[in-house]
Amino acid sequence: MKLEPVQWGRRFAGHLFDTISIVIITGIINPSNSNSDLKDSLIKAGCFFLYFFLFEVFTDTTLGKLIVGTEVVTINNGVPDSEEIFFRSICRLIPLEFLSFLFQNRPIGLHDKFSHTKVVLSKELKEFKKIKYHL
Repeated sequence: MKLEPVQWGRRFAGHLFDTISIVIITGIINPSNSNSDLKDSLIKAGCFFLYFFLFEVFTDTTLGKLIVGTEVVTINNGVPDSEEIFFRSICRLIPLEFLSFLFQNRPIGLHDKFSHTKVVLSKELKEFKKIKYHL
C-alpha cells in the first residue's frame, strides 16, 4: 500500500484553518501592533515557525490538518523526526514559498520537498499502519 499526498482542496482547507489559528495566536501574543514593522514581522515569523514546528514535532499534525484529517509523514511513510520538521518549518519562511504548490499534480511545496515529507490522509495512514504492523 502506497500513501499518496492529499488532494488540493483538503490541503488548502487545512492551510486556511492553520492561517486563522496563527493570526489568533499572534494577536494574543502581540495584541497591539508596535511602531516597529521589523518587530511585528519578527513576531509574526516566530509565531508562524513555532506553530508548525511545535505541533508537527509533538503530534505530526496541526490544528488545520487535524480538522481536515491529515498528517505529516516522511516520503517513506514513517514518522518525521524533529530535524525533518525543523527543516520543514524553516522552509515555510521562504518568501513566496506557497507559490511552489503551483504547477504540481499534487500539492507538494518546497517545505515538503526539502524536508522529504508529505501530507497524507490520517485514515489512510491508520490503515497503512494496520497492514504494516499487522494490528
